[in-house]
Amino acid sequence: MSAQFKDLLNYTASPFSIEGIEMKIRTIKEGEQEMIDHKTGELYIMKKIPSNKEILHDTYTYTKLFKESPIKIKSFSVPAFNLFYYIAMQLKIKQTEICINEDIFLEEFGYSKTSRRIFYQAVIELIEKGILAKKANASRCFFINPNVMFNGDRTK
Repeated sequence: MSAQFKDLLNYTASPFSIEGIEMKIRTIKEGEQEMIDHKTGELYIMKKIPSNKEILHDTYTYTKLFKESPIKIKSFSVPAFNLFYYIAMQLKIKQTEICINEDIFLEEFGYSKTSRRIFYQAVIELIEKGILAKKANASRCFFINPNVMFNGDRTK
């Protein structure tokens, strides 16, 4: 039997800790110079590049879904999969929490406005699978597990 939405734990901070971040040694190559930002103390590598070099740049936004995550998407119910997809499409860069407008979600996926139970069942399923955690004092806001999906560089 599934839990009731009102009985799920609430959190004031995200209960998810980021996994898989490791230190990496970068060797300075010939033609590169190490620079320090004296205001922030951050270390930068400066490299001379030709002024007419063209590089590819992806202008589309994306959300990373991590292979190492134990989440099995094929086990999701259809509403839970739809909510998972909806969250992935709404996720902004470096966003660790999301507030979901259930009316917009229901409308976008063709559910009737009276199908609020479907929304809550999907939310409960994503919480039970460790993808979301309820945010305290915010009825439609949730922390997102950054080990499942994230938009951007988790080290920053």
